[in-house]
Amino acid sequence: ARIGVVLSNDGIDAAVMAVEDARTQGGPKLTIRSIPESFGAAMPAITAAETLAADESVVGVVGHSNSASTLSASTIYNEKGLSHIAPTSTVALLDDAGPFSFRMVGSDAHQAEFLAKAVSNHPNARMAVMFVNDDYGRGLHETLEGLLRRDGRSIVYEAPYAEGAKFGDPEGNARAISLSRPDILFWLGRSQELARVLPILRRTIPNAIVVASDGVQDQIADDTVATFAGLQFVRVGPVAPDSSRIEALAHRFRERFGYALTTQALLTYEAAMLYAAAIRTVGPDRQAVRNFLASLGRGRPRHAGVTGAVAFDSTGAAGSSYSLMSVAADGTMHPAPYPIP
Repeated sequence: ARIGVVLSNDGIDAAVMAVEDARTQGGPKLTIRSIPESFGAAMPAITAAETLAADESVVGVVGHSNSASTLSASTIYNEKGLSHIAPTSTVALLDDAGPFSFRMVGSDAHQAEFLAKAVSNHPNARMAVMFVNDDYGRGLHETLEGLLRRDGRSIVYEAPYAEGAKFGDPEGNARAISLSRPDILFWLGRSQELARVLPILRRTIPNAIVVASDGVQDQIADDTVATFAGLQFVRVGPVAPDSSRIEALAHRFRERFGYALTTQALLTYEAAMLYAAAIRTVGPDRQAVRNFLASLGRGRPRHAGVTGAVAFDSTGAAGSSYSLMSVAADGTMHPAPYPIP
């Protein structure tokens, strides 16, 4: 039996470690079939899903790396009856993707509530919202905007942005934000574009509070961390994690691969171990594996994983905890006060 993996390198490395650990623990002799991640492009994600679904040795998939790719591929997985577990995809539309869709984190609806409450101590603040123009950014923006307007908050600027080469002019984006004179900027996206805009904003609106969504949590690299000093961002992770087991895994991961265990790698490891437990219990039949996953915590005990007790709710989502982190001037990251004082 094989597990399909459609993730970036950290996820693939974590899946490899998981199947090796499953073997040493007396589990099934699983192998990995990996396909490079498409990073939001729909057609490569769909092609990867069709390729894995056509491979009868693949009993389940861990992927994809982001919400847009996961959502595109989910139609294929559900049509073909192949379970997929998304490690970090949070888009709310995935709740209705179908019975073969699972994820290790909760919906963006919960993150939007967390973000709205984060600024509850600033009822008169002028707010700006920048969001990446994909399923992740649009969905999170729509929910957050609704919550802010429901509470009578002042939104003085909101705009989408394109990632990568299509991002355009960082000076122009920063100038447009600055002209609206926000007290708080929500950045609903990832770190690469924020790194180009934030230094300019620090000069033009130095007192503004910048709060980023979970899209940046694994993307602040050592060589760019100074750029993000003062940034506050959402960290999404397992509910009541077993920190000692995670620390032990993180130590082994760094020794093996030479870099830190990311959130995606941690949750990929957990997802692969879930498949190992399913196959050990019910065999490599795709429908039986799907039923095993859906029954965790509902007719079957929760899975005792490295992150804690794992189960999926009726939408296929595992529980998530949310915390606010702050980047210090020396580049270290610490829990921030919540709500923001």
